[in-house]
Parts: sequence; C-alpha cells; structure tokens
Amino acid sequence: MLAALGGLGALLIASGGVRLLRNYAPASFLQAGHLELDKWALLFTFGITFVTALLFGAVPALRASNPDVNTDLKEGRVLPWRGYSQSKLRAALVTCELTLAVVLLVASGLLIRSLLLLSNVDPGFDATNLLTVSTALPESKYAQPAQRTAFFERVLQEVVRLPGVRSAALTSSLPLTNYAQGAAFSVEGRPDPASGARPMVPIQHVSQAYFTTLKVPLREGRLFDERDFTPRAAHVVIANRAFVQRYFPNDDPLGKRIRLGDPNSQWRTIVGVVGDVRHASLNHEAEAEIYVPYAGQDATSTAMLAVRTDTDPRSLARAVREEVMAADAEQPVFAVSTMEQRIADSMSGTRFNARLLGFFGFVALVLASVGVYGVIAYFVSQRTHEIGIRVALGASSRDVMGMVMRQGTVMTTAGLALGLGGAMFATRYLASLLYGIGASDPLTLASAAITLGAVALAACYVPARRATRVDPLVALRYE
Repeated sequence: MLAALGGLGALLIASGGVRLLRNYAPASFLQAGHLELDKWALLFTFGITFVTALLFGAVPALRASNPDVNTDLKEGRVLPWRGYSQSKLRAALVTCELTLAVVLLVASGLLIRSLLLLSNVDPGFDATNLLTVSTALPESKYAQPAQRTAFFERVLQEVVRLPGVRSAALTSSLPLTNYAQGAAFSVEGRPDPASGARPMVPIQHVSQAYFTTLKVPLREGRLFDERDFTPRAAHVVIANRAFVQRYFPNDDPLGKRIRLGDPNSQWRTIVGVVGDVRHASLNHEAEAEIYVPYAGQDATSTAMLAVRTDTDPRSLARAVREEVMAADAEQPVFAVSTMEQRIADSMSGTRFNARLLGFFGFVALVLASVGVYGVIAYFVSQRTHEIGIRVALGASSRDVMGMVMRQGTVMTTAGLALGLGGAMFATRYLASLLYGIGASDPLTLASAAITLGAVALAACYVPARRATRVDPLVALRYE
C-alpha cells in the first residue's frame, strides 16, 4: 500500500515535471522531439516500485513469521545498543542515503556557483539597449560586392534616422553567435610557413560604427573611419588584444602588416587594437581575431545589424524590420532579438543544468532528513522503557538527549565522510560543464557538508527533545 501510494504520487509529480521542462528547458534540449511521459519509462518505474515493495516488505515479513524466541528474550528492549541489529541495518541505509545526498548537493552547488561566475563574466561589450537583426542577401540577386555594400549602407542610413536610435552598425558575425569566417595569415618580415601550416584567424567584417555601437573599448591606435571604406582605401585591419598577445607579445603591433588568405594577396596594416569580445560563448575565452572594413568583398551574404537605442530596444524591432524590407520587400529578416536575450540564451544550458541538479539535490536533502528523523524517532520509541529506567535512576535531560543525538551524529558523520569522498570522484565528470571553479572546489564541498549536516542534526533534535520529556512512570509501564 505504501509503495502504491508513493508510485501514484510520483506519477503526479512526473506529470507536472514534464510541463515544467517544456516551459523552462533550453531550445536545444527540446529539439529531440515532443517531451512527454514515456510509457517504457513508466513501466520501468512501476517495476522498480513493485520490486522495492516486494524486497523491503518481504525481509521483515519473513523475519516476523519465523521468530526466534530465545534470541528475542535475550534482546529485550531494556538492553543497550548491541541488541538492536535491525536498528543497525536502518542506520546503514540512512547513511547510504546521506552519502548520495552529499554527492547531489555538491554537484548542484558546483553548477550553481559556476552559473553565478558565468553571469559576472565581461563579454567585452555593452549589451544594454542593443537590438540585433539578421538578414541574408540572396546571391542570385546580390552577386556583386558593390550591390551588397549599397544595400546595407541604405539600411543603416535609414535605421539611424529612426527616433530613439543612437547608432547602428553591420557585422558578418555578432558576439555569442559562435560563427565567424576564418583565413590563414602571415606576418610581414617573418618566415612564411609551409603551405597548410599557416596559422588561422577568425575574420569579422564590420561597418564603421561597429565598435562605438557595441562599445568595444579601443586599446591602441584608431578605429575605422570613412577613408577606410572608399574604393581606393588602403588595406587596414584592427586586431583584438588576444591576437596581439599571441602574435606580437614583445612588439608594438601598430604599423605591422599581415597578409590574409591567398599568399599573393595585398598586405594589410594594423591600425588599431581593441578589447577582446567573446564570440563563441561566455564560458570560452576570447580568441585572437581580426576586423576588416565591410565592403561586400569576401564577406558572406548573411549579415547582422546591431542597433543601439535610447529606450527598450524591443520597441524598435518592428521599425528596424520595416526599414530592411523597405530597401528590398523580398528580403528576409530573422533572429530579431536583444543582445541581453542572446546572452541569456547562451547561458540557457548551464542554467538548466543548475536548476535540474539543484532540484534533485533539494529532494535528496529532504529524503535524507526524513530518513534520519524516522530512524531516530523509531530508536526513541523502541528504547522508551530503557529511557524511563535511566531517568528513574537519575539521568538528566542532557544525558538522554546526548544518548539520542549521539546515534544521529554517528550516522550523519559517516554519511558526510563517504559522501564527500564519492563527490570528489563523481564530480570529475562535471568538469566540462563548469566555469571558473574546479570539480573539487573546497568551498562547495564544505557548504554541502555543512548544509546537510545541519539539516540532519535538526532532524535528530526533534525526537531527541521528545525523549527528554519521557515520564518515568509511564515509560516503566511501556511495552
């Protein structure tokens, strides 16, 4: 009956849990298909419920159906702990429960701390009041670089005129899109590596106002200006700090020339150095990158707009979309979103994992505390007669409480010790999901142990307190 009621309750919780997953799980998690209760998972769960009821119900039932009178008479209730073999088994089970709870608490604590650290990472730009829009020019209609450039120049000019727009820029790849073109490069004055051995570098094609719109800080030199976008402009590039630290660690990069792509292409002069921007994700360090002026040449047909606004950027989403379509009514517009939402989406997987393991850790904490309370409460009820004798012979309330709490402390200490050891082994498999902390972070281990220890001892205190209030006259008559 207990198992059936538990299984029914679990079915109701699972049904609600599926609805929560549909609402809060990241999009990548739901791409596998429609999320629903799986019949095979349900059959497996009901099978486990049946086996659990059969196993843990049959053992005490068989023992009760074939009592050993001599042993039972020797193991009277007034005898101390050595007569309670069944209590030892219960204590061992609760110790195992505490062990597993520690592992789950440590795992959830690591993911939660990792999420907090990730939330404080500087992406390298200012995401507030920033609207992003993506579009793709069909190559059949915009085959020439000049056509692409003219289209985006017109769009940017019209978008900047919108009320509430401070600036607008174009790029071949926005931050946190995990997409960028790349090319092999060589540095003037250095030995040219063999074919196929030249280092690769991501290349971002950007418009003039890109760095000011995203508020990417300038570290050295200058930003792009109007002269860099004219047909006869000198070939210039801007490098990020990671590129300079990697390829010019001891030299001034300004004025140095690099060659991108074809070994026979023109040299490009580095005229500025900007701060690092995280393009892949927040939990990946910024890579070495090169920025070149967008001129439609060598750039993909897909381009992204960044619009800095004075108000909520979502209020201008429709107006920006209409300006793009005004330039070409057949032009598709997609991925309209704020940059803050893009950042939130990039962290959705980490946030989901932290929430899920945090919930499991909370459930394990509740189950462990209930288990400790149940064992200690049963211990007190079984030794009520003994407690009455101790009180009648002069034992104080402090002595009685110490006796009861001692058993709970032994179980809790053993569970914490085994759990911390298991957590240090199990959490190694979480290393790839963490950011900024190690899988054996001392603060997380200590916090989990202290939390579970405090809850378990609090669960022991209630029956221990009740034991101190035992009336000796009632206890001596207790069977």
